[in-house]
Amino acid sequence: MVLELDTSVIGIGSLIAQNRFSVPEHQRAYAWTSNEVTDLWHDITQAMAEEPGGYFLGQIVLGIDHDDPARSRIIDGQQRLATVSLLYAAIVSLLRSRSAGDGNIERAEEFDRTFLATRDRRTLERSHRLELGPLDNGFFEGLLTASATDSDREDPTRESHRRLRDAYVELRSSLEEFAPESSSGWLEEVIALAEYIESKVITITVSAGSADNAFLIFETLNDRGMQLTPSDLLKNLLFARSKHRLAEAQRWWSSMTGTLEVLSDDTTITQFIRHYWISAKGPVRDKQLYKSIKQAVTTPAAAVKLTKDLAEAARAYAAITNPDSPHWANTVEREAVRVVSTMKARTIRPLLLAVGQRKADKTRTALLAQVMKSTVRLAVAGRLGTGTTEDGAGECARSVRAGSVTSVAKLSSALGAAGVSDADFVDAFRIYRTRNSKQARYLLRAIEVQRRTDDSVSVELTPNQDETKINLEHVLPRNPTKGTWPAYSDDDVAAFAHRLGNLVLLSATLNRKLKNGDYSSKEPHLAASELVTTAEVAGRADWSKEDIAQRQARLAEVAVRVW
Repeated sequence: MVLELDTSVIGIGSLIAQNRFSVPEHQRAYAWTSNEVTDLWHDITQAMAEEPGGYFLGQIVLGIDHDDPARSRIIDGQQRLATVSLLYAAIVSLLRSRSAGDGNIERAEEFDRTFLATRDRRTLERSHRLELGPLDNGFFEGLLTASATDSDREDPTRESHRRLRDAYVELRSSLEEFAPESSSGWLEEVIALAEYIESKVITITVSAGSADNAFLIFETLNDRGMQLTPSDLLKNLLFARSKHRLAEAQRWWSSMTGTLEVLSDDTTITQFIRHYWISAKGPVRDKQLYKSIKQAVTTPAAAVKLTKDLAEAARAYAAITNPDSPHWANTVEREAVRVVSTMKARTIRPLLLAVGQRKADKTRTALLAQVMKSTVRLAVAGRLGTGTTEDGAGECARSVRAGSVTSVAKLSSALGAAGVSDADFVDAFRIYRTRNSKQARYLLRAIEVQRRTDDSVSVELTPNQDETKINLEHVLPRNPTKGTWPAYSDDDVAAFAHRLGNLVLLSATLNRKLKNGDYSSKEPHLAASELVTTAEVAGRADWSKEDIAQRQARLAEVAVRVW
């Protein structure tokens, strides 16, 4: 292949001022958090003070935008170009806010015209130099316009919008500290910063003449040590392999990323792809993922199929982080997903995904309930984060996808060494301790329900799941008032306060009243509880280490029937 390349070394401000850019629809949304934005700001301002010769910001890879030949399509560099544009917008806003000074409005307009947007001579509509992807561009342009016109900013409706807003607000605040209005030289400081970014914050820009060239450059840069994210590499690989079916692959990839953006946790695209790949192919470690997919996906048909499969799996993956998703057919499924989430069981996600993508029926519900029970056992045994668990759950997930796991018994068998026997679970439960109040509340609530069933007591009085109404009470306090628990040394408190046998469920109002008192002050309130597992803690002369251990042993005997 003959590479058609143009390369240049140029300040990122000059690059923005001399060009127009677009972000392909399939690229991820704006993703920089406060950490990356703060790092960029500190790097630039520190380099400005210590390295007047310049600061290297890395490579930017550009391709051809066939829909708008006047723009260059960004292959790698969206986050940096967008953030630097927001910094210029912050400069424009700062100048406008200090318009009492001579010519500051005119300076703001000049910076806006040079780095952010030009105006149509007839309509006066703004044409921005950088267009982000369709999900972000309207909000992004609104931010830039507001900085240049003092108009109101839109409220964010997506996580990427919030990140854009937060980046702008942080940069605007940093500028105020960098060049306080009380300083007589503030204007020169701001202009010097803008000019340093324009000519001294250096990028190596690589412009590719074709999509194939761009993909090859992207992968080569990674091979030579450039810091590219695994998801970007995987996307590049699949797009390169899709060849004449590139548009299909891009469409499915965009669908996948759009679905995953709604996740409330810190799941990355790479994590999702790995969890899907494990569920389809079996265990694979982070460092092996790219190589494994590269070896398996060798044709355009395979590349398009994988991107389509990922887009479809993303919908189920989003559901496994949201127990209230309409994807789940009934309360049993919703509770199973909620518990797995409470236990922070990421190693189980490939299995949960494989089961979750089955058609909704009684078998799926039963399998999800069993996944939940296995997750609790693994959590109590302290084995959720082990390689054995991840490998066992991965092999089980592959069996589910292959159709060979069709019952609870077969799922338990497929888990193999990743399962926890009754005896091991009881032994682990007898000494289980946790600082996670959500997990402890769930375990005690489930045991309370089982005890009420065993004792034929009405289950209508089972504890409320709302933690603002039902709290977790440590009978032996975590920080006991001096002299109130003389039988416990500091080491004893550390060892026993978080044991499950020391924990009870209590109304939030009563819990606040008890505070860190001794057992005698708590005992009447515990005795008055309508919850079986709470009331049984009362009726003693004191609350000893032996009492905690004995109660936890009794809880363990019930737990093995629950899970």
